[in-house]
Amino acid sequence: MHALLQSAGWEVSHGRVLRIWRREGLRVPQKQPKRGRLWLNDGSCIRLRPEHPNHVWSWENGYCESFNGKLRDELLNGELFYTLREAQVLIEQWRVYYNTIRPHSSLHYRPPAPETLLPKEALPYQLKAA
Repeated sequence: MHALLQSAGWEVSHGRVLRIWRREGLRVPQKQPKRGRLWLNDGSCIRLRPEHPNHVWSWENGYCESFNGKLRDELLNGELFYTLREAQVLIEQWRVYYNTIRPHSSLHYRPPAPETLLPKEALPYQLKAA
């Protein structure tokens, strides 16, 4: 939230944002406990071998696990879907927000793929004529 306020032009400290959140009764997410390592000291990785369908999925890929946790915390735990179409629309909206607006700490609080507008001169000829 602090990064979003800063990007909107507000000059506010991180501590003040936390105090306001707590005063308003909002929950500040707790840090998740670290999980055991998948690799050994020699750099080799412990890989599970699938024994049956759907036994091993993505939980060995840190990037997938991180994304899945954020999806659950930020979207799935706060929504109740009544139809499949409603779930598709809301998840797509969240995906666009996650990739174009939401600040990521690993990217110095910038979005991974911000929306950009190309100048008219940079567009291909077919699009200019249209």
